[in-house]
Amino acid sequence: MSERWAILIGINGDHPGLGPLAHSTNDCQRLIEVLTTDVDAPEFDHVLVPAGDEAVG
Repeated sequence: MSERWAILIGINGDHPGLGPLAHSTNDCQRLIEVLTTDVDAPEFDHVLVPAGDEAVG
């Protein structure tokens, strides 16, 4: 049976095509909370949040 992974990346900053991304890390943090605590969320074997300057999780 294959494992299910969720890879979440939230980086605040400016994107040339999208403009300012001011809430990406907050959105990522909230999604982590939902995926790891909400009984109605899909079940993942692993929730991965890469580390970086603004890592969350």
